Amino acid sequence: MWGPISADQILASWSHPGRFRSESTLAAFTAFAAFAAFAAFAAFAAFTAFAAFTAFTAFTAFTAFAGTES
Repeated sequence: MWGPISADQILASWSHPGRFRSESTLAAFTAFAAFAAFAAFAAFAAFTAFAAFTAFTAFTAFTAFAGTES
């Protein structure tokens, strides 16, 4: 996906110094913005899954320990 063809496309589309006014416009042009959004979603989903697993494990351990008391 990334490589000489992408670089050539950027160079060919960059007609003047004001073409890409900011990094965000360049990111949107190269579709990197979509990749960054997906990466952020994947990180959030992984964190949410980890938090849910940790909470479940802690709850299970607590209830198992609480059930052994007389």
